[in-house]
Amino acid sequence: MATARWRYAVPNAFTAASLVFAVLAIEAAIAGRVVAAAWWGLYGTLTDRLDGAAAKLLHGASEFGVQFDSLADLAIFGVVPPAVFYAFYARHPVLGWSAAPARAA
Repeated sequence: MATARWRYAVPNAFTAASLVFAVLAIEAAIAGRVVAAAWWGLYGTLTDRLDGAAAKLLHGASEFGVQFDSLADLAIFGVVPPAVFYAFYARHPVLGWSAAPARAA
């Protein structure tokens, strides 16, 4: 019985890592550390690939895992890229345009 639990825990651990990397990427983007945010986003993407592979290999798919993976995908693919782009263009305006609010002189 304990072995069956590990079958589900391993893919969910990869999903949790992906979610943690997404949070770290968002935090780095807010702090203006664009390169670090991009790397955290890349790590999150890689662990997202690993959770699906682990679930297939261990036959550890569950309804919770599907929903948990969807939440992690929302964070890593839906929130991180706009946060990184916003942080980049806030520091490097292109042609006088910036996504950041205007600064008072």
